[in-house]
Amino acid sequence: MLAIKVKRRWAEEAHAILKDSGALITGYNIERDVDYVYFPVMPGESLDRAASELKGKEIEFGLIEMNFKRSKDDCKTKLAVDVIGDIAIVDPRNLSEGELKKEAEKFLKCHKQIKSVRKKATAVEGEFRVRKSELLAGDDKTETTHKENGILLNLDVDKVYFSPRLSTERARIASLVKPKENVAVLFAGVGPYSILIGKKCPTCKIISVELNDIASKYAEKNTLLNNVENVKIIEGDVRNLLKDEKWEKWADRIIMPLPKDVVEFFDVAYYLAKDHAMVHAYVFASGEDDAIKKIKAAIKKLGKEIEVLYAKACGSYSATISRWVVDFRFKE
Repeated sequence: MLAIKVKRRWAEEAHAILKDSGALITGYNIERDVDYVYFPVMPGESLDRAASELKGKEIEFGLIEMNFKRSKDDCKTKLAVDVIGDIAIVDPRNLSEGELKKEAEKFLKCHKQIKSVRKKATAVEGEFRVRKSELLAGDDKTETTHKENGILLNLDVDKVYFSPRLSTERARIASLVKPKENVAVLFAGVGPYSILIGKKCPTCKIISVELNDIASKYAEKNTLLNNVENVKIIEGDVRNLLKDEKWEKWADRIIMPLPKDVVEFFDVAYYLAKDHAMVHAYVFASGEDDAIKKIKAAIKKLGKEIEVLYAKACGSYSATISRWVVDFRFKE
């Protein structure tokens, strides 16, 4: 079994990070020796998120293979869970209502930091890409404060779109930003990209554009929560930027996390982009070739061409479709 090892002085903090991210495998004893504590972990996006946060806090860790003994209080769950702050969002597929309730109560008991377990009640839908949830166990609450990559994000899980699964990807983008860049984050939500970049790069100027007025209000709140002063929250349609000359060729970097409809907005990206600006576009596709093909085809309609520098899957959408990020520059 895969394990993360940390020195004893970091064990408590590492344990909290691993639990919050969903990377910690429950139902097994945590092992210790004179110098280290060993946590059983599940490889995947949750572990990537945890690793990113551990690095951000300068907690040294290693990954090894080792055997763990099952604990008497077996907390192994059948639930597919996303943890956002102190709320666990459960995918109800393949479980009866009775099983969901039973597993939710067990999950709540085993994860003391979780205050509410809720099930997805609708698909992501509508202009604002939100979904409704229903209470399974714990407190009937939908607002929480989520921590990732060293920042805090206050949000309502039923009123805004937010995916904790993109934590590692957001950290990747932030690590690429250079001092004094102008960064445009389109479809910015409650500000996870904008605020992280603003925090890591105080000499940068960031615009954070979001149509959902509730998400924009949370983004404003989150800039204050994180003491970030270099992020400008713009509530409204990203196409409104085309009406203001001050944004023409303003951006050194453009982030477009709208995988369902991103191909409809590359004219906005081109308007914003300085020469050699970097664009990070997210798209649903069946593979790397499909992702690049979709983006190139949309940009060709503008009479433009691009240079693709990077492409990677960063989350699944269905059995055959994944979310892909493609980093590119426009060719002049």
